[in-house]
Amino acid sequence: ALSFPAFGQVLAVPTFTVGSNDVVQSSIMVFRVAGTNETRVSVKFAFTDSGAKRLADFYHTHTIGEDVRWQCGGFVHPFKLDDRKSFGREGFWGLPETDAKTLEAGLRGQL
Repeated sequence: ALSFPAFGQVLAVPTFTVGSNDVVQSSIMVFRVAGTNETRVSVKFAFTDSGAKRLADFYHTHTIGEDVRWQCGGFVHPFKLDDRKSFGREGFWGLPETDAKTLEAGLRGQL
């Protein structure tokens, strides 16, 4: 009998984990826009110098188009890596209220 152990393996998705010490706390801004069905929320913030460097290192370690994810507390955002040039500011637009609250809590270290 042949064994195919590779079929049972799950490849880990590279994850950039953001902690509250990676974010300039006074830069966190939350904007709510009421829509026809539900309120959509945007969360914007700036990285500390060390947080921006960590993000830049993450981007340079991986390949453009690669499936990666962003994690901050319980907030997880999968995406394909793009050809990003700037790493100081970040934002997530049009989030459902629950996702925005989870992201904001993670950014503030209120896990």
